[in-house]
Amino acid sequence: MDAQIISLIGIFVSVALYIYLIFAGFNVYVLSVLATAIVGIFSGMDVLKLLMGPFMGAFVGFVKSYFLIFVASAVFGRFISDAGIAFSIGKTIAGAAKRSEKHKILLACLTLPAINAILTYSGVSLFVAVFTLMFIGRDLFKELDIPWHLYGFGIFGSATFTMGMLPGSPQIQNLLPMKYFGTDPMAAPLLGITMAVLNIILGVIYCKYAVNKAIKNNEHYLDLGKGIEDYIASTGAGGQMTDRQVHPLWKCLVPLVTPLIVMNVLKQDPVYALLVATVLTYILFRNEFGNVKKSLNEGTVNAFTPIFSICAAVGFGGAVSVLPGFKMIMAALVAMPGPATLHMVVGIAVAAGITGSASAGTMIGLDTLAKQYAPLMDSAVAHRLAASSGFMSLLPHNGGIFSTVTIIRVKHKDVYRHYFMLGLLIPGIVVLMGVFLAQLGIK
Repeated sequence: MDAQIISLIGIFVSVALYIYLIFAGFNVYVLSVLATAIVGIFSGMDVLKLLMGPFMGAFVGFVKSYFLIFVASAVFGRFISDAGIAFSIGKTIAGAAKRSEKHKILLACLTLPAINAILTYSGVSLFVAVFTLMFIGRDLFKELDIPWHLYGFGIFGSATFTMGMLPGSPQIQNLLPMKYFGTDPMAAPLLGITMAVLNIILGVIYCKYAVNKAIKNNEHYLDLGKGIEDYIASTGAGGQMTDRQVHPLWKCLVPLVTPLIVMNVLKQDPVYALLVATVLTYILFRNEFGNVKKSLNEGTVNAFTPIFSICAAVGFGGAVSVLPGFKMIMAALVAMPGPATLHMVVGIAVAAGITGSASAGTMIGLDTLAKQYAPLMDSAVAHRLAASSGFMSLLPHNGGIFSTVTIIRVKHKDVYRHYFMLGLLIPGIVVLMGVFLAQLGIK
């Protein structure tokens, strides 16, 4: 059998095993090394050289380039949480949702995507806010007897339109294409906003369908919510989010808007933008901080889990990118009909699907394709489509999905259908529509 075919089979085998073992609870760092070893063996390469060379090269390169952004985002997110901003926004939006009798359940379910959208578009890492959001969602869903699996709607506001479609965000997904195309975070605003609106419309339609189906099936909160209730009871955390002060919405939004202004209007580096927002958060909400040193220390530590999880995926992707099987995939991509933007979108999606990480997939895809395709594309359009193309990362082995289902105490089979629809299928359709719109000259 041809060596390229064997290498390609090795890639598929390693990804399949990766998905299976992540379900079994294996650590992502162990799996990235194991998956790299498997593809190396299938490709007839020295496994140790593959790990110490391409794997560690990609791993270390990502840390070097983006560590400060992750730390700044994590500290900012911790200050947002400690100040009670996420809690206040959640309570305000949830209160408004509960006042609607006709659409109360649907609006309540859309509360989490709305909070996620506000936080992530401002630069807060979802990994940082997830615990606060879990308590807000638990209180709301329990009060209204909403099936707990609908918590999966939260992905709609975090890993889709706010991360790459909307221009101006300090999220890593929107920053990665800049060094490849010489652009800024506001690249192709009309195209990005149009895709975001389409994504929101399709997402809301799906959410309404899923809510109606749950109501028709007579589903209830405790059908799946018993696990989270047992966890809260065992930790004594049931009341930790109920006695906080609810701050005015305008005051909460000031720190969240600050990174966008500093980065896009004042044209400062995203790290500076997030640091300025962090300082402003403390100034406005200083009475909420009992121990600033603890917030800084733990906020910084909170950056390590997401960045090193992504680095592990980037390392695996870096190893895969030098294999004959991957080169075969890229050759098939080049031969595919359609514009250069479509080739780039599909290439990034494939890389994201292999690694289970949108950031890793975008970086690997652009490392492989940008130099060849950049002269054939409008740079702003290429930036916006590249930033929006990591949708295939929302396969079951995605680290963010695994972390969330662990925290909310459910299984993949209970909620993954919502992640698939809202985080993979719908954004995929929208990005393909974006390619079409770009061909019409929209940017």
